[in-house]
Amino acid sequence: MAATMLLCAATVLLRQYFVVMPGSTYDVAEMVVVRESASREPGRILMTTVRTRRADLLWCLRALVDPEVEMVPERDFLPQGMTWEAYQERNRLMMLNSQATALVVALETLGHPVRLERHGVVVLQVVDGSPAQGRLRAGDVIVGIGNAQVLSREELGEAITSYSPGDRVIVTVLRDHAQVEVAIPTAEHPDRPGVPFLGVMVYDAPYSVEGAPGVRVKPTDIGGPSAALPLALEIFRRFTLWPDMEPGDVVAATGVLAPDGTISRVGGLEHKVRAAERAGADVFLVPEDNAGEIQDPQGGMRVVAVSTFQEALRVLGWLRQR
Repeated sequence: MAATMLLCAATVLLRQYFVVMPGSTYDVAEMVVVRESASREPGRILMTTVRTRRADLLWCLRALVDPEVEMVPERDFLPQGMTWEAYQERNRLMMLNSQATALVVALETLGHPVRLERHGVVVLQVVDGSPAQGRLRAGDVIVGIGNAQVLSREELGEAITSYSPGDRVIVTVLRDHAQVEVAIPTAEHPDRPGVPFLGVMVYDAPYSVEGAPGVRVKPTDIGGPSAALPLALEIFRRFTLWPDMEPGDVVAATGVLAPDGTISRVGGLEHKVRAAERAGADVFLVPEDNAGEIQDPQGGMRVVAVSTFQEALRVLGWLRQR
């Protein structure tokens, strides 16, 4: 009985941890579809992933003997108060928006007049006991606060902070294919005195790209924003007549892209380095913001830190003749 109780207690404790380790790599050529493209380009550009899952006793034992398996407390893994389900949905939206951003960055670099369109913010989770509880729900897309249009998280924050705690706010949402107005009395933010609080966790609704010339990125069940850099590199080379890669070349890359081409940091870099090494990458492009985390790779792979998409292209030699 005592052993059973101890095992149950250990299981409950372990559920407060996540296991993090190197994931798989994916050839992004399989994700990019160009209508006019008759064949794929030589070489491979890889996106890297990190594998995560809830901890259990077996994974805890493996972490004791495998230096690549990391145990991370839930408080350090999930944003404060966010459920695992909301986290997964946020990662799904991150991937969709990183795909759209990759299209825009690559095509604008090539001179195509494309435009990124934003469509509001998705409610991922309603905070228990908050003003929004019972009024908003996960899946609602917020498109307006009062008379202000809301197309992004930044616009949502600006619109909310124009009110005072206790003010009644009209929130316009898209729900079940209909537009609905919801009246919500705000409260004071628990961590920011004097700031109004609705009590929702949100992320930008899926972007769309206007003007993309016969190119799209296939949906995937991989989440997160860090595939933007390798996707943009693949899109760029598919639209040029001058690829510099040879059939045996393998380039891995990871990085969050902004629409202006700047690259920002990613999580789990040490695990992604291991994944890139195992895939036989010749070079691994990583964000400059992660430069302090770079350790000596194995197998002769070079790790190069870059801060912009243009810099990534220069590193690979693809702008020599442009």
